Amino acid sequence: MNFETPYVEYVIVGTHTSIWLSFVIMAIFDIPLEVLLNINVGIVVLLIPIAYLLGALFSTLTVRLLSRVRRKIRNSIFPSENYKDETIAYLSPDLFSAYSVQMHRVRLMGPSIFNWLFLGMALLLYTGFSKPSIYIPAISIPILLSILSAIAWRFLVIRALEFRKNAIDVIREESKSITSPKRRKKNS
Repeated sequence: MNFETPYVEYVIVGTHTSIWLSFVIMAIFDIPLEVLLNINVGIVVLLIPIAYLLGALFSTLTVRLLSRVRRKIRNSIFPSENYKDETIAYLSPDLFSAYSVQMHRVRLMGPSIFNWLFLGMALLLYTGFSKPSIYIPAISIPILLSILSAIAWRFLVIRALEFRKNAIDVIREESKSITSPKRRKKNS
């Protein structure tokens, strides 16, 4: 099974989103944490499509929120009009497949930046500020995980865009060498 697909990506992001949404709902309706231990497996299976939809929505929202930062990174690596995704897809499906795997990782890491922060806020909402032994880790751990996710996201974006640039440069070099006059004379 290929785990580098949008379907798996959306289920993972949706599950992460569902966790903090569950804590918010539990805090609003004053539902005890023990209720989660008694959930039927059948109900969890029925909730997978909802997690998928939440993942698609949250992933799309995150792409929009991070697009300006991604554009700045992209512009520092190459001019966009000369290095389109479609160039790789049309000229080298194998390279495009490798590039797509890297972009799935980027899209998986981006939402985690925000999901960790929302999880921390949801935990605070659920637990309140009654015990420092609970709210200090509920604040610090999600912030740390969010910072680490942002660092990883930036690294993955740079890596994917550099791969895209290098792949297109290689494709262009190969096409030049195939169509160059010296090459055609040798083949005649």
